[in-house]
Amino acid sequence: MKAYRIKGEFLMGDAMSPFNREIEAEDEKDAYEKMVSLIGSEHRCKRNKIKVEAITEVPFEEIEDVFVKARIEGA
Repeated sequence: MKAYRIKGEFLMGDAMSPFNREIEAEDEKDAYEKMVSLIGSEHRCKRNKIKVEAITEVPFEEIEDVFVKARIEGA
């Protein structure tokens, strides 16, 4: 597993709300699918209302989310 930082925005009410999260995934496509699924389930937002601007792989030393770091370290 690798860590990815995903930046984008989604429609919340009448305004676009930005997000910037780290997630563990096998590749960029898997990271995109997981993020869209998470945003959709947490905020009841449809996939076509979520815009991902950037997906970047994060080296282990630069991971900020302690839960992501623990899951990658333990894998």
